[in-house]
Amino acid sequence: MKAIFISLLFVLSFSTTQTLAADTKDATKLRVGVEGGYAPFSIKGADGKFSGFDIDIAHAVCAQLKVDCVLVEINFDSMIPALKVRKIDLIVASMAIT
Repeated sequence: MKAIFISLLFVLSFSTTQTLAADTKDATKLRVGVEGGYAPFSIKGADGKFSGFDIDIAHAVCAQLKVDCVLVEINFDSMIPALKVRKIDLIVASMAIT
């Protein structure tokens, strides 16, 4: 499981770096789509700041890429369309089988 996670982060880091270099004028920022309403993964506090496992992962990816992490709150159903039209650069949101 740990090897899969590390492999996923490596692939994500490489592909995101290529996307940033090719598609973004400001390659110092990564716009990360988060939901903010799925505890304990993504929670928006009373102060408006996000916390949780997904947020920690987003910050870890940004740190690895050496870019600023801009968290963008998006309704879960709108995340993939937002990614397709380049409103965000990356989605970090947990899913569960229903």
